Amino acid sequence: MKIELYTFVYNDEDFLPFFIKHYTSIVDKMTFIDSGSTDSTLELLRDYEVIQTGLTWWDWDALHEIRNSIWRDSEYNLVFFPDVDEIFYKENLREWLENNIYDIYQMEGFQMVSKSFPKRGSNIIEIKKGIPLSLHNKYTIFNPLVDFTFTDAHNVKTTSKKINRFDIKLLHYKYLGVTNMVRRTKLIIDRVPIGSYCKNIDGNILVKFSAFIETEQKYKTIIDQMLKKAKVVI
Repeated sequence: MKIELYTFVYNDEDFLPFFIKHYTSIVDKMTFIDSGSTDSTLELLRDYEVIQTGLTWWDWDALHEIRNSIWRDSEYNLVFFPDVDEIFYKENLREWLENNIYDIYQMEGFQMVSKSFPKRGSNIIEIKKGIPLSLHNKYTIFNPLVDFTFTDAHNVKTTSKKINRFDIKLLHYKYLGVTNMVRRTKLIIDRVPIGSYCKNIDGNILVKFSAFIETEQKYKTIIDQMLKKAKVVI
């Protein structure tokens, strides 16, 4: 079995070392789709294929087209397409995939949480607490030869019935320390056009994107509240 991975990056120097460390032993090839990183992201990726899009994080339609097309001519058995802060987890995942062959794998999503950002060189799965996140029950492991189309970042359209559900966990590492969260949201808001909106998919409510920019104290409160609900998930 051969596996290749694609992901979008933009100024991800903090989390990329953990991402690369986790997936290196699982996949055979990693391709990174960059939208103009200005930090050390590109230096960290000097040994990998990097595709420059000329797009910004907010160019939804163009990025969605890339998500649906870049892997179409793949000669690999499986494609992984995580976000850069997402970790696919199952003990001995590659071996398990080799022995459990499906067209598509729907993973069980969790929002992981920690009061602090992990130390450089550590293993990201040492952060084991999280809460269920149904929004991230994603279909982002798939055979590139089957009928498969991303309808958005979280859902797909397919005629295949050979789908494995929830044997693999998708760990979304977003809430990792107040300082890191403030930095990340500021980087994002700097690229969002004035007056733009972001859709809350779960509640189908449109809210101003600026509402996601929180103070350090607000983030601390959010993380504390999440930790009260969090359980060990891996």
